[in-house]
Amino acid sequence: RLSIALSAGGDLRRAWASETERASARWKPTMEEIRDALGGGETLATAMAATGGFPPLVVGMVAVGEQTGHEPETIRNVAGVLDRQIRTARSLRGKLAWPAFQLSVAIAVVGFLIFIAGVLKDASGQPIDLLGLGLTGVSGLLIYLLLLAAVAAGIWFGLRKALASWRAHGLVRQLLSRVPVLGHAATSAEAALWCRAASLAAGAGLDAGRLTDLASSVAPGLAVDRDH
Repeated sequence: RLSIALSAGGDLRRAWASETERASARWKPTMEEIRDALGGGETLATAMAATGGFPPLVVGMVAVGEQTGHEPETIRNVAGVLDRQIRTARSLRGKLAWPAFQLSVAIAVVGFLIFIAGVLKDASGQPIDLLGLGLTGVSGLLIYLLLLAAVAAGIWFGLRKALASWRAHGLVRQLLSRVPVLGHAATSAEAALWCRAASLAAGAGLDAGRLTDLASSVAPGLAVDRDH
């Protein structure tokens, strides 16, 4: 809708204010912050970056559109990219739903068996360790839950570190780029973003230095030093 409004010659601040009124409760504070920044004379890309609520891809592409004079086309392209990402994510979640359900049931069954093991007694009156893990009864169940929480926290922390390393061109990116299929796909996708931004910049007649700066802001993993 923002792209359509700008293509029709609408004012950016008025168009953004209109979208702010339509925003969901989750996004409304961010949209209002950007609306106020636009009213104060900030550019859309600068205002979006200041909120920290938008992906680098979106902020970078909007900056490219502003500096090349192709805001409507760029925003439309960003919408298309995000739409494909959302569709892919939904498809992936749908395919992972059943395995996730099976894993949840398995975790619950293990916890139930640990709890039951504290109720069942052998001939000597000792709890029966059904799983052979040394965990029985309520105390065993608490230990089991704490272990699960520690594993979940470790996975969450590890994923955040991995994502930060990928964006910073760190070890994760270097390792992933060597994976036969996945590495090539990730690199190709980022290269496509770089080329799209560079194409917009070149079409607007920007010099090579500004072109590489703009394209590198969209695909930081393929950043090019303008001095070389």
